[in-house]
Amino acid sequence: MAAASAWETHDLVKKKMAQKLLDFDNDAFVIRLYTSASDIDTIEDNDASAATNELTTLDGYTVGGASTTGSVSEVGGTTTLDFTDTSWNATGSGLTARFAAIIDTTLTPDEIIAHCVLDSTPADATAPSGNQFTVQIHSQGGIQII
Repeated sequence: MAAASAWETHDLVKKKMAQKLLDFDNDAFVIRLYTSASDIDTIEDNDASAATNELTTLDGYTVGGASTTGSVSEVGGTTTLDFTDTSWNATGSGLTARFAAIIDTTLTPDEIIAHCVLDSTPADATAPSGNQFTVQIHSQGGIQII
């Protein structure tokens, strides 16, 4: 499997940051998984409910995703938004996903912060039953704003 692509920040995130509507230190965040048929990579609306083809509750995944914690740091004029890694225990037929998305669930509606392709080939990322399906955020943070 190839490495995941970089996280792509959705368009309205910077505007909502400037409006003080997003609080990366205190808001609640989840990571959700999506199939190859999803429009998460092209959706123009940041409303997470508009994104199609989230994985269903099956084989170790639960609709709505799994919790992650956000944090903000600034060094030398670069602001970095980081999130904790998130894992699911694959069961049954195992887990298969093409995209992951970071969602702010404090806002109404839930807000898409960023998404990535889990295998930059692009191809589906899989975890057979009995294995962990982990979305590991880059060691230098998920999103950088310069």
